[in-house]
Amino acid sequence: MLIVVVGILLWAPALFVQAAPLRGVQMPLFAFAAQFAAGFPLASKVVALLVLLGEAFLLNYIVQQHQLLTKKSWLPALLTVVLGSATADLLQLSAPLLALLPLLLALHVLAGTYRLNSAFSQVFNSGVLISIAALIYLPAAIFLVFAFAALVLLRPFIWREWMILLFGFLLPWIYVSVWYYWHDNLAVFYRDLVLQPVLQRDFFLKLPAEAYPLTAIVGLLLLTAIGRFVAGSGTATMKTRKGISLMNWFLFTGLLALLPAQHFGAATLLPVLPPLAFVTANYFLLARRLWMAEVLFGILILAVIIGYKPWL
Repeated sequence: MLIVVVGILLWAPALFVQAAPLRGVQMPLFAFAAQFAAGFPLASKVVALLVLLGEAFLLNYIVQQHQLLTKKSWLPALLTVVLGSATADLLQLSAPLLALLPLLLALHVLAGTYRLNSAFSQVFNSGVLISIAALIYLPAAIFLVFAFAALVLLRPFIWREWMILLFGFLLPWIYVSVWYYWHDNLAVFYRDLVLQPVLQRDFFLKLPAEAYPLTAIVGLLLLTAIGRFVAGSGTATMKTRKGISLMNWFLFTGLLALLPAQHFGAATLLPVLPPLAFVTANYFLLARRLWMAEVLFGILILAVIIGYKPWL
């Protein structure tokens, strides 16, 4: 309940101020959400908050279900809500936010294949989920690399699983391609929605001045958390270490997804939100100096409030 209250408080400014819509070409599955956001801006922000809360609780479930942390806690969900609401331009319905939901489901499905005798259906489903995410937000297609890395980490080499994963990823794209072909727009789809946005993307990270404190504290948190994470990883079980490696690949793939992104803003960093929340939650849980962890969390909330300054 506290997590929901925190989310409502952090999203309260979005209910009174209209943010500039995120730039970028809309993929087919996001076009419907974009029309809804344009016609019903207030309702779309409520939906966006519900999506973020759902993703936060889903991540928390994944962490507990697959024993990624040594202690049960709601911290991954709390940090997902705080970091996912950290800047003003995150407080709206965006393609990366919606795409993160099927990506988290793919993470859960792939993590569940550990030590299974047969995982054909799970591998196929994960490929479909990543493909759906890509049809919402094109850079999410990079997470196919994450799926293959998961097979290497968690599964013995079974060539049929690799082929099933690839087929599962291609199947939604085949359906979409056939639909555009029937409407004589196949070339337009791949040129205007797939190739040109990537070729003409913005290579520069543009952060407003009010985002500097938030960037600094998140960077400090990440460095501190990774140091604590590495120091305590040797005592974890084999399943936990496999899960940690899986989250590392999720983080790496999320950073790779920045390369084809049309612009570099806070929303394009949403794919790295789950591993970032996971690592920092581990630090807060295992911090030897509790007062230091509390101070860092307080500074994080302060940096978020400073980021809202243009809206206040």
